[in-house]
Amino acid sequence: MAFISVETLGRKVRATELDTQQRKAALLRAQIARLRLRLQPAVLFRALDAALDAVRGAPERAEHTITRMGDLLRGLLSARNRELSPLDDEMDLLAAFLDVVGATEIHGVPTDDLRFLTARIPATITAPIAASMERVRAVDVALRDEKIVITFTSDADRVDGDAIDAIGDRLRACYGLRATLSVARSEAGGTLVQLTTPLDIHAPGGVEASDSALALAG
Repeated sequence: MAFISVETLGRKVRATELDTQQRKAALLRAQIARLRLRLQPAVLFRALDAALDAVRGAPERAEHTITRMGDLLRGLLSARNRELSPLDDEMDLLAAFLDVVGATEIHGVPTDDLRFLTARIPATITAPIAASMERVRAVDVALRDEKIVITFTSDADRVDGDAIDAIGDRLRACYGLRATLSVARSEAGGTLVQLTTPLDIHAPGGVEASDSALALAG
């Protein structure tokens, strides 16, 4: 019968646990990447349709729309390999999309708050929310109780349920129950979609990912 020391056995156990954690993290990153790929086409199709409409029917707006379309594409390309983006970069990308489709501006961005400059949010997650809604008339950003809260308001009663489900899946894969995406009727009519993510976020899919998120990958 072969014997090994407790120290050697402990090292093997720790190596096995680390390998398992790394495999789960890799699976989680792949899951997040698939969800992102599902969402981006809707953003591009909505933006391209709006740009074509501007070229055909609103020549006075066409040049500005095409310029902002370029900003949107550059923003998507810049974020393609990032799991998290600085919140201000994500707001710039969302603003470009909203400008292209002729929707509202973003309100309440707390640019004088140091937390806004250091906060991180899942990359390219806000434009798909706006793309899932019709006639977005307001987007409000706030930092509340160590959380980022972004509220989208639409005049329409419908949203793209498949897109909202995919965005919710991505949030759960990243943060478990620490982030939420809710859909409700607005008191003034229309639809409210509210995204809430924590300020103290770690890189999803990394070794530091939360236990609840890794459990989903297992």
